[in-house]
Order: sequence, then C-alpha cells, then structure tokens
Amino acid sequence: MQYNTPLWSDEHWKNLDKIYALLAQISTKDIYLPVVAKTHLANEQSMVRWVKQPDGSYKYDFAVFEKYLDTH
Repeated sequence: MQYNTPLWSDEHWKNLDKIYALLAQISTKDIYLPVVAKTHLANEQSMVRWVKQPDGSYKYDFAVFEKYLDTH
C-alpha cells in the first residue's frame, strides 16, 4: 500500500526484497503469514488461495505463500 504497487506483482516482490534486507540488518526473526483476507493488518488478500470445488469442498493454492517464504 505504501508504494502503490499491485499486490504480488513483480514490483511488489522487489519491494519485499528491500524490506527484508533492511529487517535482516536488525536481526529480526519475525515473519507474518496472512492466510485470512481483510484482517486488522490491512491485508486485502490472503497468501493462500481458497479454491472452491464443484462438490463444495476447497483446494488450496499455496503459490503466493511459497514464493513469500522463498523471499526470506
């Protein structure tokens, strides 16, 4: 939101790389993994996509979540 870039775009990932480089300088060990959308942390989207199946069950798409973990 700070840099007005689309969520999960290439530019967003580049900004995250910069953020985590700065956080590494202060030796932070915290990581936040929003898997629920529209939380108090202002996450518009979840990192896990909940894909409803024709039978009413759900499958999970972890693509964004896994890329985020790889960023650290």
